[in-house]
Amino acid sequence: MLTHANQVDWAQRYRPRQLEDMVLPPSFKQRLIKIRDSNAGPSLLLHGSAGTGKTTVAELINPENTHKINCSIYKGINDVRELQKYRAVPLFGGRRVIVLDEADALTTDAQAALRGVMEDLSFSSMFIMTANYPDCLLAPLRSRVYEIDFSVLAGNQAMKVTMQQRVREILANEGIDDIDDHVIRAIVEDRFPDMRRILKDLQYQFLGN
Repeated sequence: MLTHANQVDWAQRYRPRQLEDMVLPPSFKQRLIKIRDSNAGPSLLLHGSAGTGKTTVAELINPENTHKINCSIYKGINDVRELQKYRAVPLFGGRRVIVLDEADALTTDAQAALRGVMEDLSFSSMFIMTANYPDCLLAPLRSRVYEIDFSVLAGNQAMKVTMQQRVREILANEGIDDIDDHVIRAIVEDRFPDMRRILKDLQYQFLGN
């Protein structure tokens, strides 16, 4: 019989709530935490394959003052012009974060317009773009951001071990005691670094246990 916890999508239930919980190389993670804690630094482009945590990281840099735009839906030049409403400096100081999720879906005209918008808003806002296909972004736009490549996770054996441990913690939290380590290792080895797919495969494998 399924419990309420079993019925919830584990990829959402166990989505990290702070950067410290992310499965990332330590030096990688510390740089992101430093950006978060200082509320300073350049705008960012986080790119790499799906499910590696790009959007989650973007939303956790300044969770108290983040405005997220889904560029797979809002992708045109008029949508970019709408960002001018964020020109004012936030009331309580610091910079807001504008997350342009799936920025590689922006039209060419929208990308061209975004260059000027980013410069106009540089004193009030930090931009974080995510992309699966960064080559779809214009070079002049990419020159305005610091790029962080999440594809480096793919061959990181230490991170695979960390993810296996995280999986065991999740299963323990779900009250699943009959854990086959061979299954855990196989799922992580097959799906890493797609954390989302790992959790979905894991839930399917142990559904109803």
